[in-house]
Amino acid sequence: MGCPSDCDCGGGIARVGDASFIRVGSSAALQPHVKPGDLLVSEASLRKRRYDRCLRSTWLSAVPDLRITLELERCAREIAGNRASPPSTPASPSLTTPSMPRRLPGSTTELAGYFDVEMEASALYVVARLRGLRAGMICSCSSNLVSGASLYDRCPCCIEKLDG
Repeated sequence: MGCPSDCDCGGGIARVGDASFIRVGSSAALQPHVKPGDLLVSEASLRKRRYDRCLRSTWLSAVPDLRITLELERCAREIAGNRASPPSTPASPSLTTPSMPRRLPGSTTELAGYFDVEMEASALYVVARLRGLRAGMICSCSSNLVSGASLYDRCPCCIEKLDG
């Protein structure tokens, strides 16, 4: 979990011949209109500070493979089309941080344009680029850090309200 693990795992998996990586996971929304359960496809990831310092190249942009991203976006739109209220923008830029924040990881001005925050994308994209591989990411929104909505408001085992 997190960027250092992506650096370790990505290199090892690449040595056995895999050419494409797709991260399927969860993330927390940074925009008020994104609802828990919405699918978000990452079109880039901000390498916030030096959380992925395990990577040699600090100047390489953290962007996914375009073909993988377009296919993930097509799939997300197809899935969302079957829901009552599909998200308005399944493809969006992400923010990679060292741990999942419980509150906004910056001011709303700082975060304008970023749709979600997660822990792995920047390292996955950079490792893939350095090794000549392809990578992409699709996440389900688990919580919205702006609106406070969350899939985890209640414990799924006992249906009790969780303390925040």
